Amino acid sequence: MLPYMRKQHGGSIVNISSIAGRVALPLYSAYVSTKFVIEGLSESMAYELEPFGIKVAIIEPGAIKTNFRREQAAKGTTENSPYSSMMQSPSKVIEKMLKHRLYPEEVAKAVIQAIENPKPN
Repeated sequence: MLPYMRKQHGGSIVNISSIAGRVALPLYSAYVSTKFVIEGLSESMAYELEPFGIKVAIIEPGAIKTNFRREQAAKGTTENSPYSSMMQSPSKVIEKMLKHRLYPEEVAKAVIQAIENPKPN
């Protein structure tokens, strides 16, 4: 797709990351590391593709209304996990994020805005 976008001298690439790509969280090391990768990749691509008129945007939502946290909690409390005590008392930051979770449709709207915005952040 990139060769086509370069030939057309334009287009948009929107990568979905997470606030976890900017702020590390305990017990989510694998998840957080993948989000940091998306951040670096997107920023590098933005520099590389700007001369071709291709914009790169990163969507970094906080918590989204999914089963992700529930599944993580189940993993941390099984079989006397050494992490179960950490899972029982989430930090105030995580608690606040969970109270203000987004619906997936809100993230989809952000993607559309990023595509339509001539200068994404």
